[in-house]
Amino acid sequence: MTKTIAVENKNDFIDLLIGVSEQLINVISEENSLLKDRKYNTAGGLQNEKARLSFAYENQIRVLRENPAVVASISPDQRILLNDLAARFDEAASENLHLLAAARHVNLRVLEAIRDAAIEQVTSTRGYSNPTNAPIASKGNKEALSVTLDQRL
Repeated sequence: MTKTIAVENKNDFIDLLIGVSEQLINVISEENSLLKDRKYNTAGGLQNEKARLSFAYENQIRVLRENPAVVASISPDQRILLNDLAARFDEAASENLHLLAAARHVNLRVLEAIRDAAIEQVTSTRGYSNPTNAPIASKGNKEALSVTLDQRL
């Protein structure tokens, strides 16, 4: 059971929400730029900050939903800014999902190429000089070649 958190200073709370939203959008946008440039390792370094800001943002949204008086106290200027931030966040997050899916696809293709090259290496070393009763490695015969690959993006 979650405990409702009261908001003492409504204006400070909204300013904090705006600040966290802007920081999260900036981190996601930075990650998107790195993913576009295929700097996957550098992009991975942003994950802790992205997770921290996402957690803070989610908590602030939860508190906002639990406190209708805070929502009622939002000034027209703050509403405009929050709507703009929401649109920017949606755009950055949508692009982020697309870029992460593309990076994952590329990563899987590279892993498949490595696997295929390893299988080819095993099968090409067989011949008159290396007879064996072991099954010949192939794409369909996963037992013949055991390769462990780290699939971190």
